[in-house]
Amino acid sequence: MNGPPGTSVEKTPPWISPELVQETLDVWRPYYGFSLTERDAIEILLAVR
Repeated sequence: MNGPPGTSVEKTPPWISPELVQETLDVWRPYYGFSLTERDAIEILLAVR
């Protein structure tokens, strides 16, 4: 895996940095009724790219 440490998404693209994952979590957490994980943030980023 070449993405942020602590994630379980295989083959995370190199453009997804730990900072981008954190920013994604900060933006999207208020819109969900549950706590998002780093994996959730990566899936969001991959869906909108």
